[in-house]
Amino acid sequence: MSYKKLGLQGRQRRHVGNLALHQTHSVNYTSSVKRAEVVLPDPIYQQVEGLAAQFHLTVPEFLCQAAAQIALRQAKPRPNGEWRFPEGRHLGAFRAPVGDWRLLANEAAD
Repeated sequence: MSYKKLGLQGRQRRHVGNLALHQTHSVNYTSSVKRAEVVLPDPIYQQVEGLAAQFHLTVPEFLCQAAAQIALRQAKPRPNGEWRFPEGRHLGAFRAPVGDWRLLANEAAD
């Protein structure tokens, strides 16, 4: 059965600053979820309540979407197995004697 037949709208995106929140009106029959208990100080909870109300979300929906966005931002890109360091270029022989390298490395560049 399609969402249109059920009269459900799907997702609507809302923004506050650089935070994009999705207001969902769909039914998810096959997802697997885990429960988590979150302890927040009263001032932070009041802010979360206010933001959730702005987006017409419940506090748990708001926290779930915020956690999902944080997880996406923190995800490190996985290296592609095909990528390799570029080939180095031969720049010729060293011009300074090995004994002068430390002295030259510590000189201020002009």
